[in-house]
Amino acid sequence: MALESNVQSEGVYPADVVKWEADQRYTREKITLKGTEDDELEVGQILEEDEYGDYVTLATAANAAAILLENVTIPAAAEIETIALIRGPAIVTDEHLAYNEEDSATVNAALLDLGIKVESALTWVEQTT
Repeated sequence: MALESNVQSEGVYPADVVKWEADQRYTREKITLKGTEDDELEVGQILEEDEYGDYVTLATAANAAAILLENVTIPAAAEIETIALIRGPAIVTDEHLAYNEEDSATVNAALLDLGIKVESALTWVEQTT
């Protein structure tokens, strides 16, 4: 008799992306997020600010302005309020960031201008004595 596996995976949490931040009362804010189509966005989605001060999914690497910290579903042409990391000082890992096929180095530089340092996925190093 073969054993069946019922493997379930958890979603991504803000702590999976944000590895350190000074004080979330300063670094995070409630934002208005606009949907351009029926979007299901996950924690780690990189956003840019539009000409009206609202946020949309990243379309131009140099315009990176925030990192989404909640999973959201947005109908086309709708707006919702959600939470995003919009300034540092903060350190995030690139493991769960959604760059939308934009150049990651340019996006990371734009985030660094906001005080958000992007590091490659953290690895544990075994120390020997």
